[in-house]
Amino acid sequence: MFWVFVETGQVGAGRIRITGPQGHHLARVRRVRPGEQGVAVADGTEYRLEVADVEGSVVTGRVIEERPIGGEPAVGVILLQAVLPNPDFDAVIEAGTAVGIARFIAVQAARHLKSELDRVVAVTKPGADELAAQLKNEGCEVTVCENAAEGMGASLACAARAAGEADGYLVALGDMPFVRRTSIAAVRAALADGAALAAPYFRARRGHPVGMAGSFYPELLRLRGDEGAKRLLAAHENRIVKIPVGDPGVVRDIDTRDDLAPPLRI
Repeated sequence: MFWVFVETGQVGAGRIRITGPQGHHLARVRRVRPGEQGVAVADGTEYRLEVADVEGSVVTGRVIEERPIGGEPAVGVILLQAVLPNPDFDAVIEAGTAVGIARFIAVQAARHLKSELDRVVAVTKPGADELAAQLKNEGCEVTVCENAAEGMGASLACAARAAGEADGYLVALGDMPFVRRTSIAAVRAALADGAALAAPYFRARRGHPVGMAGSFYPELLRLRGDEGAKRLLAAHENRIVKIPVGDPGVVRDIDTRDDLAPPLRI
């Protein structure tokens, strides 16, 4: 099953014509065939489709069902525990501002998440004041995790506590600025469609953001150590909705300053 976002003008009477980059991706990369089913989202409405025709880079789908989108995850969570712990990330932000690349790394990651979710909670370690200020400027709620040094699990538990109970959560990492908005939206749509867990997969590699239903809130609060949500995902692997994407950004992170070297494209 595929997920795709289309313009309202592509929706016709009982049919949706998918063109442009989305049509090219489905036809040439995913190689969808007539009879395959998927979901298209346009202007707040979700359409369940069956592929009727593929011609060049144009995919035409027959609408099986349509419904307003409801029950979307209320909270996006972005973790900054793993972002360049040595040297300190504030130094990178300061240097990046001087050469015009401050929009990358955590700020860009936050922007992408914020563009698809109304509420984003960003978790930082103590002392990351410059980073916190920039994230607040992007419209994120920022919480400082006092025990961030314990590891990713501790940071995620702090994030869940700050976010509170919600319909669902999208967990993103602050060192992954290249994740496309369409990948975030696809995970959000999978949760809205009832998935317990959802994640984008690029060439069979699981990426981020990871979507978790609100029922996992108590387990998120109990996370500890440096494994993050890996143990939780492993325990419920058979419940993960795997979303194939043509987005290498879902598995690309920034671990060193060299990873910021040009060319930088998103």
